[in-house]
Amino acid sequence: MMTGTQRIKALLDGSPIDRTPIGGWYHMPLVDRNVTDFTRELIASTDLNKWDFIKIMTNGHFYTEAYGGDIAFSKVNTMWSGTVKRYPIRSAADARNLPVLDIDNPVWQRELKILRNLKDYYQDRLPIVATIFNPLTAVQECAGCLDPVPMLHLMAEDPDALHKALEAMTQTNFIYLDALFAEGIIFGAHFGRDRETRRHRNADQVHLRQVGALAAEQLSHLSVAFGLLVAEGIDSLRFWHMVAFFDLKGLFKIF
Repeated sequence: MMTGTQRIKALLDGSPIDRTPIGGWYHMPLVDRNVTDFTRELIASTDLNKWDFIKIMTNGHFYTEAYGGDIAFSKVNTMWSGTVKRYPIRSAADARNLPVLDIDNPVWQRELKILRNLKDYYQDRLPIVATIFNPLTAVQECAGCLDPVPMLHLMAEDPDALHKALEAMTQTNFIYLDALFAEGIIFGAHFGRDRETRRHRNADQVHLRQVGALAAEQLSHLSVAFGLLVAEGIDSLRFWHMVAFFDLKGLFKIF
């Protein structure tokens, strides 16, 4: 029987496979900040379902957490999001002075420990896919989570501050990516925003009209521009990258 890694490589090479590779992922909010418990549950879920790769559904607030946000994490197993009591970015000054996080940040170290545990357990049998957000998504997470209004206001009122925050977040992503690649880990990157955010956006049309369509269009361009900066910094010879692009018109996945 083929391993998940062998099956996926053969599929990409156009070689025969014993069955179609499968995989799935979901948030585990009750354990995803505990290295031991999260590792155990990821292994149990993967082995039970006979998945061919592991996509780590890191806690959805991990950028906000890494940047020092005050968060009441979810205590409901079917609800990934908790309540952010204080965002790291609450003003243009916060955005302008957003720091570049080094790899010693405790959140990055926690995530790397989880990935190392999975790598030790599965060896080369399954690809392990870590999660990063593109710079615009990560900055929005630190300013308003799924609510795009703070970002739109910042774009309209102080775009230079937003650019500074995006530049810092891009460098933070490079540092984290370097650590992932050093561990032999591949990654899945969220470029843009997802459908849940679009539903939130639709519910805030009055606020968005006050800010203006121009800011929204500029944000769309920034999402692509800074997302490509991250993509261009990736070694194109890596075995397999899973990149999910989210835009205002729909969801497209490129493997």
